[in-house]
Amino acid sequence: GSAGSGGYNVGGGGGGGSGGDGGLGLVVDTAVATITNAQGGSVSGGNGGNGGAGDGVALAGGAVGNGGSGGRGGVGLSLSGAGLSLVNAGSITGGNGGTGGSSTDAAAGAAGAGGEGIVASGASRIVSSGTISGGLSGDGVTRANAISFSGGNASLTLQTGSVLNGQVVALGSGNTLNLPGRGREDEAMS
Repeated sequence: GSAGSGGYNVGGGGGGGSGGDGGLGLVVDTAVATITNAQGGSVSGGNGGNGGAGDGVALAGGAVGNGGSGGRGGVGLSLSGAGLSLVNAGSITGGNGGTGGSSTDAAAGAAGAGGEGIVASGASRIVSSGTISGGLSGDGVTRANAISFSGGNASLTLQTGSVLNGQVVALGSGNTLNLPGRGREDEAMS
């Protein structure tokens, strides 16, 4: 610490440790395979750990000893190979992010992001009549993408009974969305 005006040592408070990231629910990194998650089946990413509490101290130049950041939620299902197909009639869910740690006299730690329900690269094909959900951030409000496609030429078919909690983001070109079933879309559909 540094010497204070009265000759006392003033030490900084300790920051809280960051929470660990949640593990992946299932990783498929092969080419040309079909994965089936049957009705009643469940695949989930692990939840992120909560940030540790900081022992904050207010100083003239600013506070030290912030709370630790929450860990990121794990991805529910990662598809990373050419020509992969997924048939989902069950539930696939990303893990929730950890909460940020508190601190006395300093800033709380940041909330960890939720994990995506599915991350798919390459020309993946997904057919779902089940539920696919992104995990919640440690703030309890912000939801991760239900599905994140990258690489282009992806196909998503939503059959009757399909539920998406979170957005679907598809990067690249040649991506298709098929809606062959009966039902309704909510106001979040765009």
